[in-house]
Amino acid sequence: MTHWYVKELSDLTKVSPQTLHHYDRIGLLKPSVRLNNGYRMYSEEDFLRLKKIIALKYFKFKLSQIKNLLENDTNILDHLLVQAQILEKKAKVLAEASEWLEKIISEWKHDRSVFWTSMIEASENFGKKSQTLFDDK
Repeated sequence: MTHWYVKELSDLTKVSPQTLHHYDRIGLLKPSVRLNNGYRMYSEEDFLRLKKIIALKYFKFKLSQIKNLLENDTNILDHLLVQAQILEKKAKVLAEASEWLEKIISEWKHDRSVFWTSMIEASENFGKKSQTLFDDK
């Protein structure tokens, strides 16, 4: 069976050693072997778990959610559906922000006197929608 040290697994997956240590501390990815000198060694099973973590992080799941999903994946479809809805809402808000920016840029080019009025209006409108949606707490 293949095992990797932290640095080797980091090089293989492009996940920093600090992140691997953090995952160990929070119980998300515990190495299969810890040597007497404290070095961590990860198994093929650990590698697969890390690939799952990377995949779930790509879809913007929080680490606490990822841990829950990996430990109890019986309801993973429900979580995926909810996450898809969240990402769709965020995409709509970002599209609206992009439209505001295009409007503001156009105004800047044609009439700088209304620039700040539009900036303030955009931040007030966009800020209310995005504040809770993009809050990762």
